Amino acid sequence: MGRWGRGAGIGRIRVLLLAVMVFVAAVVGYELYRIIIPFQTQNPLWSEATIGEPVIDHWDYEGKNEEGYLQFRNSSSGTTAELPPGEKMLALDGKFVMIERAGNDAIVYATPLAAVPIGWWLLGVAAVAVLLLPIALRVRVQRAKAGFKTRRQKHQGEIALLMQTGFHASGPRKFRAKTKRWK
Repeated sequence: MGRWGRGAGIGRIRVLLLAVMVFVAAVVGYELYRIIIPFQTQNPLWSEATIGEPVIDHWDYEGKNEEGYLQFRNSSSGTTAELPPGEKMLALDGKFVMIERAGNDAIVYATPLAAVPIGWWLLGVAAVAVLLLPIALRVRVQRAKAGFKTRRQKHQGEIALLMQTGFHASGPRKFRAKTKRWK
């Protein structure tokens, strides 16, 4: 009988599922904390550019115009580009960034992968783990039915073999005759 139920494998499954549930609850709690308390520091993966600094390659940020459009100028060719006030994605020269904040004198932006919140990455990893866990357990059961031994079964077989030969971890067994001479 295993330590946590019908077998040691069932106990490991329960512990793994509990760990995944705690992980998901922690990520959800973190995201709720971010929603409830909006006064937080800036994401370290974001970048900031002031007027005249490049955002994408040779495209420099030029601030906002009177209508609120974001202006960008290509320092190598001299061309300009404008972005509407509510737009969150800037695509220039086949590359793009996600705009987090934009002011008259500075813009905060992130690459596409850095724009995804860390909590969402963690939830994605947890979802993949929850999806793969039943598959891994099913493969394990199928292997056991096919006659492949698990590590625990192999280890128990080695112990049984050692016990039959008279050797175990504490050394050779003492022979005990029917008399009380040997103790």
